[in-house]
Amino acid sequence: MRKHIHTVMNHYKGKVKEWDVVNEPISDDDSSILRTDSPWYQAIGEDYVKMAFIYAHEADPEAKLFINDYNIVAPGKRERFYNFIKGLLEEGVPIHGIGIQGHWQLDWPTYEDIRYALDLFSSLGLEIQITELDISVYSWNDSAVYSEPPIELLEKQAERYKKLFDIFKEYSNVITKVTLWGVADDDTWLDNFPVSNRKNWPLLFDVNHRPKESFWRIVAEPVLSNIETDTGSFLKPFDRGTLTHILRVADGTESAKIKPVANDRSVTVNVENAEKSGDYYIIPVDGEAPQVKITVSGYGKTNTYELYIHQEKPGMVARWEFDEGEGDFTADSTNYAGKANINSLSWVDGVKGKALKFDGEEGHYIDLGLGDLNLFGDRDFTVSFWVKPEQVNRTGVVLWYGQPSGLDSLLWRISIMPGGAVYFHIQSKIDIEECKGSQFVTTDTGLVSSDEWSHVVCVRKGDVLQIYVNGNLEKEEAFGYTVDLGGFNSPLLAGKDQG
Repeated sequence: MRKHIHTVMNHYKGKVKEWDVVNEPISDDDSSILRTDSPWYQAIGEDYVKMAFIYAHEADPEAKLFINDYNIVAPGKRERFYNFIKGLLEEGVPIHGIGIQGHWQLDWPTYEDIRYALDLFSSLGLEIQITELDISVYSWNDSAVYSEPPIELLEKQAERYKKLFDIFKEYSNVITKVTLWGVADDDTWLDNFPVSNRKNWPLLFDVNHRPKESFWRIVAEPVLSNIETDTGSFLKPFDRGTLTHILRVADGTESAKIKPVANDRSVTVNVENAEKSGDYYIIPVDGEAPQVKITVSGYGKTNTYELYIHQEKPGMVARWEFDEGEGDFTADSTNYAGKANINSLSWVDGVKGKALKFDGEEGHYIDLGLGDLNLFGDRDFTVSFWVKPEQVNRTGVVLWYGQPSGLDSLLWRISIMPGGAVYFHIQSKIDIEECKGSQFVTTDTGLVSSDEWSHVVCVRKGDVLQIYVNGNLEKEEAFGYTVDLGGFNSPLLAGKDQG
């Protein structure tokens, strides 16, 4: 034991400041203090805990040494744990802190038991850390199995996390750290415990690594739980942390109905530019964009959600026209205005409204999107812009939308190539065996020059890519397959994604 402890701790000496020296030593059986199934207990006896701390302190006298266990807020085991630690401290054993494992459920343990344990353990004068925190949506003897987490249980979980962290804040003078037993619900030990192969959702981020309601309650941020509608559909599932949302309605729809939902009773909701009708708000579709603003206030903060309503035209999800701009501000033909990441470019008076002054060098371009939050799925779209490069002897990306380039990237980009050719590229994850996942077309040279403005329109229609320059179809190619940009299902928003 001494050799093992000294070898490991000397290797990390000066790098690791805290050690879980002995983990889960206390018995669940009221008839004994320590677990007798421990190999160390069977080899050494009950002194193994004391010896482990002594050897650890020898190895690194500057490190803080912790003992960590589960269910020690529960009556019975709580007292056995306390008396055991108290006895070791009276013997002068170098223990500096207690780890209270938080493998808890929606209704267990009680808040009273947690407070009692914190009061009891803090009387020992040691640091306390809440470790391995997760909150199962199932009770211990629950035989239920869910394919998806019930909304009411996620709401109960969020309230549970909030109340727990309220308690932790009350005891901030003794609780020095809270850690969770995992990051997101796609990877949790509770998928196989206590019931094997039963999906659980105990953490702060969902299976897609998006913050759950529990997260927002802990950080005390006023957010909506959902936006419900009986008109059309949203472009992507509701994300509480994304403040811009797009509602698609059928062509010719005059009004839409929405219902903002805030399960957090600590926040208030106010809806602008809409008429209330029962639990819903009626929004004119042809109103000025954004058609509605929803403010959520609480915790001394206010967040404003913007809702854009787009009427779906047959066969086309969006048409982008770069027709206004100043600095890093852009406005498009759908009346959406916002900021884009504009790299070393400038807005100038063009043939029609504003246009881009572009020097033709790599790295100077408009980055319109934030990865997989902002593309078009497998639907058709067009991109229209005016351009007048200062030079056409280098490849220069004018517009970029999506992720950095790589085998797993999802993106589209438009470039002006040497000699004045136009390049249009769409890519999803590359299938090397099938040679699919990327489509690109390039026009002949001489179409874009530094002497005059050129109007470029790039079109995606199913598996066909087209490039128009100054009204003429200069390149068209069918690929026999359509690149699936699954997840890229919001219309182009000039980079304005506030999530």
